[in-house]
Amino acid sequence: MSSVTVVCLNTLLQKTEHYDKDERWMAASDLCTFMQRSPGLDSATEGRICTAILNLLNDESADVQAIAVRTLTTLYSICTPQLRTIAQTLLGRMMSEDDSGSKGKSSGLRDVYANGLKKLLAVLSEQEAQVQVHVIGVCVEPLMKGVVSKKDDMQVALYSLEVLSELMLYFGKSEIVTARGERIMGVLLGVIKGNRSDLTKRAIPCLGRAAAHLNLALVERTVDTLMQEIQLGGTNLPVYVQTLSSLAQYCGRTLRCKSEDILELLMRFVDPNIDDDEQDDDEEAISTRTQLRESTFTAISSLITSNQSIVIDQGSCNLEKIDASLRFFLKYDPNFFDDVDDEDEAMEDNSDVESDMGSLEDEEDYEEFGADEDDDESWKIRRAALRCATSLVKTCQRNADAVDESYADRQSLEAFLWTKNGLAATLISRMKNERENHVLLDVLSSFQSLLEVTIQTKELVLPMEEQILSNCITLLKEKGPDVKISILGILRNMSAIGSGSKVCEAVVQQVLTLLTNESKNLKFAALTYLSSLPPQPLPESEFDKIVNLTQAQGEWYKIHALALEVLARIVPVYSYSTTFSQRIITAMKPTFEQPDLDSTIKIATLTCLSSLLTSDLGKSLTENEVCRCIQFMCKKCEEISVRSKALRALLEICTSSTIDMSRYFLSTLGTLSNLLSREQKLSVEYIRTFKQGVLEVILALLPYGNAFTDTSSNDLETTLDHLLHEIGELVVPSDLHISDMALRATLSTLNIERSRLNVAKLITSNVLAPSIDLASSPLVSSNDDPSLVSISKILQFLVKNGSVEFKELYNQIHNRASVCDTGVSTSKRVLHNLAVCIASITAVAPDEDRLQVQNELISVIKSPNNDVQLLLGLFTIGELGRQIDLSSENLFDVLFAYLNDSVSSEDVKSCAAYSLGHFCIGSMSTSLELLLNAFERVQEARKTQYLLLTSLREIITYHHKHQRSEAIEKIPIIEPHLFKNFGIKEEGVRTMVAECMGALGAIQPSYIYSKIAEFSKDMNGEDKFTSWTVVNSIRCSVVKGVDGAILVNFLSDFLKLLDCRDLEVKCASLLMVNSIVHYQPDVLLVGEPNMLSSFVFPCVYEAVKLKERRVVELGPFKEVVDDALPTRRAALSVFATCLKNCPRALDLSLFLPMLASALGDVQDIQLQAHQTVIFLSTQSPSALVDALDSFVDPLRKTCKMTIKGQKTDSEKERINEW
Repeated sequence: MSSVTVVCLNTLLQKTEHYDKDERWMAASDLCTFMQRSPGLDSATEGRICTAILNLLNDESADVQAIAVRTLTTLYSICTPQLRTIAQTLLGRMMSEDDSGSKGKSSGLRDVYANGLKKLLAVLSEQEAQVQVHVIGVCVEPLMKGVVSKKDDMQVALYSLEVLSELMLYFGKSEIVTARGERIMGVLLGVIKGNRSDLTKRAIPCLGRAAAHLNLALVERTVDTLMQEIQLGGTNLPVYVQTLSSLAQYCGRTLRCKSEDILELLMRFVDPNIDDDEQDDDEEAISTRTQLRESTFTAISSLITSNQSIVIDQGSCNLEKIDASLRFFLKYDPNFFDDVDDEDEAMEDNSDVESDMGSLEDEEDYEEFGADEDDDESWKIRRAALRCATSLVKTCQRNADAVDESYADRQSLEAFLWTKNGLAATLISRMKNERENHVLLDVLSSFQSLLEVTIQTKELVLPMEEQILSNCITLLKEKGPDVKISILGILRNMSAIGSGSKVCEAVVQQVLTLLTNESKNLKFAALTYLSSLPPQPLPESEFDKIVNLTQAQGEWYKIHALALEVLARIVPVYSYSTTFSQRIITAMKPTFEQPDLDSTIKIATLTCLSSLLTSDLGKSLTENEVCRCIQFMCKKCEEISVRSKALRALLEICTSSTIDMSRYFLSTLGTLSNLLSREQKLSVEYIRTFKQGVLEVILALLPYGNAFTDTSSNDLETTLDHLLHEIGELVVPSDLHISDMALRATLSTLNIERSRLNVAKLITSNVLAPSIDLASSPLVSSNDDPSLVSISKILQFLVKNGSVEFKELYNQIHNRASVCDTGVSTSKRVLHNLAVCIASITAVAPDEDRLQVQNELISVIKSPNNDVQLLLGLFTIGELGRQIDLSSENLFDVLFAYLNDSVSSEDVKSCAAYSLGHFCIGSMSTSLELLLNAFERVQEARKTQYLLLTSLREIITYHHKHQRSEAIEKIPIIEPHLFKNFGIKEEGVRTMVAECMGALGAIQPSYIYSKIAEFSKDMNGEDKFTSWTVVNSIRCSVVKGVDGAILVNFLSDFLKLLDCRDLEVKCASLLMVNSIVHYQPDVLLVGEPNMLSSFVFPCVYEAVKLKERRVVELGPFKEVVDDALPTRRAALSVFATCLKNCPRALDLSLFLPMLASALGDVQDIQLQAHQTVIFLSTQSPSALVDALDSFVDPLRKTCKMTIKGQKTDSEKERINEW
């Protein structure tokens, strides 16, 4: 601290001892500010400040004591070592009989001390465990004594309970608390059994919080005690029921075993068949009975929330009992007589919405004679029943894609709630007949919850739709803003179901009248409802109501924005109309003229503009109006807060055919080009996303360039020069996606006819060099990379156009190969990229230049100087041979010679195989037969055979990808050669055969599948190599996108191989099943029972258990090898894929034990099991609850795994990470 700060601090500390209480008050307040502005004080200074503030707690002035406590709250997070002292002092002051020597002052400050302690506990929960223990240790015992204290009219006990409850909330699982658990529960039960309602009200939640962390036996004893007291009866029944409710709320899952007993006991007090209302008219008895029923429904609600199975279990009758009780007490209103049942029947028979006015006359009669009955508390029972009903409704919530064994039970619960006389019908009736406004709000909230959880089951709601909407219209006419807002929430959910035209029109008309209401919240809710409706045209007068909301001065900005969004939704349904288009322009006028409006309004305006200019109404706008709209959007593209929406709006307009953007082509393109060049001090990710959006708009705008009619070609050329310059800056290897978009934009500029020659020159100067640099990057993949395809097209255009000399460009690309190092793994990819570029320009070069390059390439292949030159030549010949027929050059034998050459490197051989395949694509009529004949000649040379299969795979894959019919004609010629090699021992060759056969299967699945099935039957699974190739062929075809309707006809033949005893075949079969589940899950779900459940899963369950261990001797060492490990891994993969793609087919009761076993397997299996548990916990957490016990031991062993034996540093690191 500086010397000035020290002086200031000393002055404040001295003032805390000043004789004037105002000075002391100000000193404490200033110390609070000083601590907040001076972090990082040393411990000695913190101690001095803390001591001074603690001394002020003994001040004679109550005001000084109060500010001292408030100042202490700022010390909690700073003065950690003093927390124990502060806690002791505050506890002492809160429990002392006299604060300052004057009798009675303590009662006025106990609440201040209690609040200080509660804030201390909140801060303490974020401190280290050791600090927590020290503070909690000095708090628990005094608080327990304070709870039973009778000082100062029970005020000490009252505030002690408040602090103790907070302590249980934050530190209930602390050992200090759990060790005193029985005493704490005894003390709290003693308070609950007392006659002080204020103490009981605080003791009940405190007991629940404490029980949440205590051992099960103690909690069960407490529950038993409460149940015994309830059975004995007495005046304290409501209190005991409330206590049970608190226990169910905080530790309901722990008490699952007693849920049925508790519910059976509670249902006695809300049994609709027992009418004890007329036993006596004693007001105290009525009040007690009301309180008991209210507490009972609260307890039942807690039980349902903590243990949903209590109502969704089909084997239980609890649902019927609870439903009957709820339906009775939701209508329970003994002081208001109304024949609800007759009214309901009348409502059902009456289809006229406007005549359905409810029980308005009855309510008026009640206002005349019953409004003065202030002692009527029956509404408390109805409100508690409603909250219980809401808990029951929420048990229907489910995720249809999740794995939940109670899914069917929840579906049946939905249907039960929506029966003719069920809970839904009762709530609908109460919407109209509930006379208490605050209870009516709960009715609407409960019904809205019911709609939300059953909105997907429309057939349940539709029979009651007219009655629901009729009641909603009545309430919208008669009730206040709060009720109307709730009704609008219900209507939003109903709009998702679909309403009858007559009723829907009546609802909309009534909602539109709310737009002129003074309540901002009501107008916002009305607009929200209108925005949820399917778009429909409105009359001019109603349309103007929405427009007027955008013109009102001082209107809430959210209403302004939402009104524009509603207009944007309904604009597309209007046909050509100058009237309505002008009204929408009027609605957006404030945004055009006031640039300082909230960004929410600007975004809504852009949405409305986009909707207008892409609809029929946009055709009725004048050219000046359209121009103004486009200029506004271009201007908003420069504002950071709304630029993303502005770009999306421009993109929608450019991709629409409503507006001819050629009229605004030059100005818009210039704005977008400037956006690409602007330097922005924003995050890299944001700038990338922004530029991606700009490029998307440019790609949509450039096609309008051909229709651009402006005679000023110089301006166009200048704009394109600027654009291509910025595009050239974006073509970089570090961002391939942006580079691809930039290159596609470059290609689009070539389609502008009137400037094509100039554009070619601009591309040469701006984009050519970056494009070649990108092609020379190893990050670009040679296999049909979109960036490389675009570069090839650009280079071809420049050569054909004459903008670049072929030889110059050829040398420029060819020279890039000289920098490649054969020792670098990425050089092969670079050479391939450069070969693609050379082949592209050679294919369109003049004949003389093309023949010269061909001769050079052939010369290089025959007598290369080095591997780099040879690889480049081979790749180039292959790419060139794919585009033009080179069969006249007799290259087949030259390329084939490299496959048999024992001197050539593996890179050269694989490159020659690739080149041979692509060479054959360009000359299929002659070269394919040569390839197949060569394949037969080298039956004993497996390496050469593998390379020839690589060439064949390239041919088949290319024809499948480009859907060329030539391959279909050649399939009968190709497949016999593949079938001959299904049983080869070499796995590499069999893998290649399977890939080729799978590609053929994707081209013509019916023919190939029938051949494979026939071949498999002939072999009868006797040859494991053949079986392995069969299932891998099917897997490869599925991965390439085979038609599932064809696959299903042959699937049963292939699935039989799951029963094969050979582990390799079984593993391959499981991987085939995994691919089918991933790409074509419906194929396995056909029929009843389906193949997945009836045949596949039993085989997978067996595979998960397989273990084939053997000991391998490695000299002086021995290692245990598990040959079934890949099989188990494949089986778990099948389960994981099923959980994602077809969860309903998986029986969790069978799967979860397998998963628990996998958690204790080797590390590779454990990793898969951990991922599956994580996925299940997010998708269906309730399904894991019953299996948690079986998961604990294997997970504990994994967490406590120790390093055994001598391990390398990398092995230790892996174990520690694991």
